[in-house]
Amino acid sequence: MLEAEEKTARELALLYKQKGSAVPRKINVALIGYQFMGKAHSNAYRQMPHFFDSDAVPVMKVICGRNEGAVKAAAAKYGWEE
Repeated sequence: MLEAEEKTARELALLYKQKGSAVPRKINVALIGYQFMGKAHSNAYRQMPHFFDSDAVPVMKVICGRNEGAVKAAAAKYGWEE
């Protein structure tokens, strides 16, 4: 697990503990597109637990698009696993 992912997982666990909720289940997410809307949706997935009470949290698994190099750069920049 990447350092940023570990930090996010710790933050989420703390957030749910503060809310008095059980540890949330994880939902794997894929995203098509890596430019403006990819950036916007990546941010939304990261912020979701702060705005919505849910028993699940998104796991940013896969991002894809037409340009392999740009997709890899976006995955690293926005926190996607692949």
